[in-house]
Amino acid sequence: MIAVTGVPVKIEKGSTFDVTSRGPLGLKGTTTFRVEQLEDMHELKMQCQLTGFYSHWLLTEAQGRTFAEVELGVEPLEHRRGVPGRTIAALHTKSFLRHTVEKMLDGLRRTLAR
Repeated sequence: MIAVTGVPVKIEKGSTFDVTSRGPLGLKGTTTFRVEQLEDMHELKMQCQLTGFYSHWLLTEAQGRTFAEVELGVEPLEHRRGVPGRTIAALHTKSFLRHTVEKMLDGLRRTLAR
């Protein structure tokens, strides 16, 4: 992620915000994400409204620390079915998603270390 804008003061299910990032081919773009699931900061699922790319976080307390389970993927959106939707899904390879998770967790660790 390069930038996040338009985040509401109170984040709740259905909230939207814009994310500027680099995609699988390194192309920079801005898309709208929607909060699909939110449970008192124990669960958060956000999905790109253009591509269907999603980030699903489950947070659990364990031994005085927080365990984060992160799942990234692409769910075809109703308006993105067919060849364009399958093309976007194909670009989000396992290695791209794994690299993205590693970058997200590294950024979170750096933020928490401050």
